[in-house]
Amino acid sequence: MSGGTGYGQGVTTPHDEPTRDPAVARLIERRVAVVASDPPLWREPIRLAVILSTAVVVVGTFLPWLHQEGIGQTVVLTGNSGYADGTLLSIVAVASSLVVANRDVARSRSWLLRWLPAILGAVALLFVLGAWRGMENQIDIWRRFGATGVYEPGFFVVVAAGTVLGVADLVIGFRRGRAATTDGVPNEPLRIRGSSVMGALLTLMGVVGGALAGSAVALGLGLPPAAVGIPLVALAVIGGAVGGVVASRVARILTGDRAASR
Repeated sequence: MSGGTGYGQGVTTPHDEPTRDPAVARLIERRVAVVASDPPLWREPIRLAVILSTAVVVVGTFLPWLHQEGIGQTVVLTGNSGYADGTLLSIVAVASSLVVANRDVARSRSWLLRWLPAILGAVALLFVLGAWRGMENQIDIWRRFGATGVYEPGFFVVVAAGTVLGVADLVIGFRRGRAATTDGVPNEPLRIRGSSVMGALLTLMGVVGGALAGSAVALGLGLPPAAVGIPLVALAVIGGAVGGVVASRVARILTGDRAASR
């Protein structure tokens, strides 16, 4: 007669193995982990807004933003002119899209990754304000020489898209950052340590420095203004990515996290 005595009704196992307590059997039973899936982008408008705004910002960077009238010559500025505010905004926008669309980042319990969309959103809004201020300064300079600066529609399109991008990132970041759990597991609490701040600052400096270096290389190619836009954005993105990775590795070594830098 099969079965066994124990803490309750025994569980018969294959090959006449000793019976196990039901609680133990449930613990050692192999089950496929259930992973919650994110809704597709078209069913979550706030994430879709980030993706669409990014496309508008990147395209609008190459469009005319401002032109000069009144002194017998035509000067047209785009998002790549001057301090390249449009290029920098495009880099932040692409990074935002990758962050909000990445499922691993969305499920991360790290407080930094959960707040990352909000950080990028704040940076995007700062670049929008910087771009507007830069255009106003240029108009003031032209006015001193008797010329008039006229805004182009492309500038307002980028400003609107950049504002939508920044606000949407802030909403996503605050929603993820304030969440107590992810897939039923408690999230890492917000802890700001000296090593974390140093690592974040060094990484940010690496990204900015790499982007500026890439932009300088593109501007040094001697291409005409109409053709420099795409190489400028491409080299700025590549430079920012390389600079961020290198700076992150250096930060981990300096803060003693050598295992993580391997």
